[in-house]
This record gives sequence, C-alpha cells and structure tokens, in this order.
Amino acid sequence: MGKAVKQAKKRKSNIFATESVTMTVRRPFVYWAQDERLLFLTIDLKDSSDVSYAITGNSFEFRATGIGAHGRCEYSFQLSLFADVELEKAGQGGGSKLLYVLKKTNAMWWPTILNDVLYSDNVIFFTIDFDRFEDPDGSDTEDDYEMINMNARTPEAQMDAITQRILDECRTKPKTKTDFINDVKQFAKKCNYLLIQYLCAYNITLFILHVYLLFTLVFNFFTIGNAYYNSFWQSNANIIKIVTALQLIDVAHALVGYTKGNYRIGLIQVCGRLAFIYIIDGCPDVQSSPTTFILIFAYFSIEIFRYPYYAASCLKIEIPLLTWLRYNAWVLLYPVGLLLEGVTMYRSIPYYYQTGKYSIKLPNATNIGFNFSFTLSIFFLFVFPFGTFSWALIIIIQKKLYLLPNC
Repeated sequence: MGKAVKQAKKRKSNIFATESVTMTVRRPFVYWAQDERLLFLTIDLKDSSDVSYAITGNSFEFRATGIGAHGRCEYSFQLSLFADVELEKAGQGGGSKLLYVLKKTNAMWWPTILNDVLYSDNVIFFTIDFDRFEDPDGSDTEDDYEMINMNARTPEAQMDAITQRILDECRTKPKTKTDFINDVKQFAKKCNYLLIQYLCAYNITLFILHVYLLFTLVFNFFTIGNAYYNSFWQSNANIIKIVTALQLIDVAHALVGYTKGNYRIGLIQVCGRLAFIYIIDGCPDVQSSPTTFILIFAYFSIEIFRYPYYAASCLKIEIPLLTWLRYNAWVLLYPVGLLLEGVTMYRSIPYYYQTGKYSIKLPNATNIGFNFSFTLSIFFLFVFPFGTFSWALIIIIQKKLYLLPNC
C-alpha cells in the first residue's frame, strides 16, 4: 500500500487538462481512484446545478455551477484519460460531491490515469482519492468501490452507520424470554387501537342481534297473542342458539385478557344457558309453554343492557343510566330466569324419562350406559338449588364491588 502511494505521488506530473488555464476558467478539485475494472472520479463541488458531462472515447468533459474552491461560480474541466471508458454510474450524495464511476473498455490496471503527461505545480485540481485508493498488489475487492453516499464520510453519517450496525446486531441477537414478553407487550400496544375498535364492533353487533330477537318476540306476541306461544320456538330456535353461542366469544375475550371479566363465571353462565336451550329444544312439551317464552325473554333482556355498556366502556364513555341498568336490571330478571329454569327442568324430566332421548342404552359396543332423565333429576334436586344461591351471591358481590367506589 505504501509503495503504491509513493508511486502515485511520483505520478503527480501526470496531471493534464486539455483546456488552457486562464483566469476565466475555474476547475474543481477532482479525486481519482481505480481498480482493475473501474475508474472513480469524485468532484468536490457542493450545491451543484446545471451539471453537464460528456464521455467520448477516452475524453471526459464536465461543466457545472456550484460551490468549490473559488466560491460559487461555474467550474469546468476536460480530461484525456489513459484509455477508452464508458459511464457505469453517476450520482450525487446529499447535495455535495459528485461521483462518476467509469467502466474501462479493457479491464486492466492503468499505469497512469491521464494519457498525456504534463508536470506543473500550478495544476493541482486532479489528485488521488486516498479514501478509495486500492493497491494493485493488495487484497481489496471490487465491493469496496461501489457507489456510496458522499456524506458517509461525515461524523453524523458515521454515527448513523454505527447505530444501524447496533440495530442489526440486536435483530440477530437471540431473544430471551423477557425480550419475547416485552415484544409481545409492544405489539399489543400497537394493536390497542384496533383491539378497541374490534371490541366495540363486537358488542354493538351482539346488542343489535339481541334487540332484533326481543323485538321479534314482543312484536309477534302483541300481533298474534297467546297463540304465538305454540310457534315461537320453531320460528326462532336457530337464532336463539346462534346468538347465545356467540356469547362464548365474551369468554374468550376474558380468557386472553382483552376484557377484565372472570372467564370462569362467563363460561358457566353461557354454557348453562346453552344447556337449557337444548333441553327445551329436545322436549316439545315445554316449547309451547308460556314459561319458556318468558325465560327466553329474560335471557335476552339482561344482555341488551350489558352489551351497550361494554361498548361504551371500550370507548371510555360513562353513561350513568346505562351503568345503573347494567348492575340493577338483574335484580328482577335473574330471579325470574332462575325460577323458570327450574320449572323447565321439572317439566322436561318426565318426557326424557319416557322417551329415553339423549340417553345411552345398554347393551352397546362400548358397554357404557347413560340415563339423561336420571342425571337431570339429580341436578335439579341437589346441584341447581346450590348453584342458584352461589350464582346470586356472586352477582351481588360483583355489584357491590363496582358501585361501592361511586357511593
């Protein structure tokens, strides 16, 4: 490397310009470097405009207006190179220093850059680019000479490069469990807006479905009268099942932490309702009963206060009347629902005992028997009363915990 630099300095006499040096001609500093295939010319001219250049054979002509050694004025020069070249790349970095990459027609190391030798200490605008210099005997590769941003030599650009390298190392560094948890939290924060919109849309959708079903029941009852009891289940059984099953999404929201509710309580409530709906669906004797109509009405009346309350909470909107209904409407509706659930079970047990529906009779391939009517009777006598009391106690505690800070 040192030997090559000394040879380059000795070849300072190889500086040549075909134009005559006059007081009206201004030349910018031009830095050169080469490898076996390319010639690099860096022109130190800032804020350049009206740039024009021409390459003809081994001749390179340049003219532009910019800020150089003589201030802002027009600069020009013409170089007669050692051999023919053609343009490979031309670029400008950040408004300062123009870079021209010229491809040699015949790939070889040039012993000198300019074709004619003219030594003059007054012609100093053409000199070696030590930042790009490559020793012909060295091990540098062509990749070291790719076009780069000229500002990369500034301290700010060097700091940017260091920062980028650190970021790249962080991306490739194996992540610990803590890093993974932090990444998940950051992702959750970014998705918080979308999550709020989703929860709000979900609650509004469920509210609309419940209102639609209640409106259908009430409208048909006042239109048809008591005769509607005989047909309401067949007309609405599917939508009752679907809307109730959609409430399981509430349980999933609580399970993954999207909402603050207790997913166990929600799971018991929704699964209990689904169980009673399928008990009703399998027993024609109770489908046309007024108690069944009132039970379904109670189920869905509770939800028309809950879902708009949740939607408003997602948007951090406090509606006092809606909050009061959310935590007080159950005082009438829950006891009615629990009482009618007991009536429904009691009236359906004889039907399931006589028909054996939902039961598994012996003998069978698995040699396992199951009597649904007997199981329903045990549940009605021993589990349902205790479950009803416990459920009412949970709701009362939940109401007090929410309303106590507001007292």
